[in-house]
Amino acid sequence: MYCPTCERDSTNRRVCPHCFTPYPSDEAPTAPSRQGTGEQGGWPGQSERPARVVDYGSGPFGRVATVVMRQTPLVRWTGLGIVLVLLFWAFTDPNTPPTAPAGTPVGFAAAPMTAAEAQAIVQRTRETALVETNADEVFVSYHAESFPTQSEAQVALVRQFARADEELSGRRRRIFFHEPSGRIFARADPVDGVLVMR
Repeated sequence: MYCPTCERDSTNRRVCPHCFTPYPSDEAPTAPSRQGTGEQGGWPGQSERPARVVDYGSGPFGRVATVVMRQTPLVRWTGLGIVLVLLFWAFTDPNTPPTAPAGTPVGFAAAPMTAAEAQAIVQRTRETALVETNADEVFVSYHAESFPTQSEAQVALVRQFARADEELSGRRRRIFFHEPSGRIFARADPVDGVLVMR
């Protein structure tokens, strides 16, 4: 641009870099104005949009949903996690006995047992199941009508027989307990005790 004041040329299109005289307005491009656009320091086309507020109704659930949706995602997910933990804690029965997982040793029954009680248990088992003995190994196969369906009852049945067999034989033997289908669901081991295969 040619400056009429100092009569010098420059590549600046707004102000002369030598004498700092503004160039005529008809030759200088106008800068984007920030006034009159309704903005707070923004450029045209970058209008500041107000935050979107969604109203979910005036009922109690609508008010709660409106308050929740106004929170940040971190607050919403944290609150949801706390609610789920409280619901799980509220609907869990603390008196429910835990079930033994697969291969968990539950041991022999600790209650003392007389020889007469042990003989009665073994006799009752022989009447309701097939009991086979081979040296230090015993195989007990239960019939469908005498086999309990609940896992707690199955564990109690296995522990009673293992304790009774130990009382009568004077030692702990390996005992394999079969379901009516023939699958082994538990075994008694001299070292580990009773192991449930579920």
